[in-house]
Amino acid sequence: MSEARVSVVRSIFEAAMQDGLLAGVELIPEDVMWVPFGGTGAVLHGRADLQRFYRELEGRGGRFEPYATDFESVGDHVLVTGSARFHPGTGGFRETSLVWVFSFTGERLVREAPYSSRADALAAIADAERRAAA
Repeated sequence: MSEARVSVVRSIFEAAMQDGLLAGVELIPEDVMWVPFGGTGAVLHGRADLQRFYRELEGRGGRFEPYATDFESVGDHVLVTGSARFHPGTGGFRETSLVWVFSFTGERLVREAPYSSRADALAAIADAERRAAA
């Protein structure tokens, strides 16, 4: 079961890294909850919101480039270790190490959120599991 989840997440990253973010977005479920990198606190609901978010970024001349280096199954989640480059469209870029958490219900991807460290990602997973058990 965990291999199937890792395969789903790996496919999303491969598409985004090879063909751009919108190619990766095409592979996510329509009703996914997505927290974009950037620390704005935004939570996007559904593929259409995510597409609109990235198209607006591109319309301002910006772009986001994710780079995955490791995929790991942890319970109902897949952790992806890597980095991301954010080009705001005003020159220059910011590169940050990230750990993304992709959460599943069964084999269905339901949520994504980025964290600045593995410890933060694992703490978020533990919190989600405590809430689910309550």
